[in-house]
Amino acid sequence: MKRSEKKNQDKEQRRETIKFYIGVGTFIILIVDKILSWF
Repeated sequence: MKRSEKKNQDKEQRRETIKFYIGVGTFIILIVDKILSWF
């Protein structure tokens, strides 16, 4: 594997990770919002 290919792969991996964290974060915020609205 060429070095540039490796770098691109790392970038893709990071993008997937960021998407995952944004999704999880949004999910948690929604749940917290629902719980707080009950009180």
